[in-house]
Amino acid sequence: MSQRCVRSSLLRENFEYYLRWWEELEAAGLRSFWTEPNLVYINIVRGARPELAEYSFINIHGNHALVNETFN
Repeated sequence: MSQRCVRSSLLRENFEYYLRWWEELEAAGLRSFWTEPNLVYINIVRGARPELAEYSFINIHGNHALVNETFN
């Protein structure tokens, strides 16, 4: 599993780039299973917009108990 912080303004600025990046993650076997806004950033930088989100990914191509029912 891994975690990545993403600026949501990327979505507004260049949707095609963001979409291609997301599809490359999926093709590599990284699927997002959790996301949450990064509110610490808003508290540190006063006046900042809630543009950061943290995504957690799981490798769906891996051989582990979370994705393989026959894992030993």
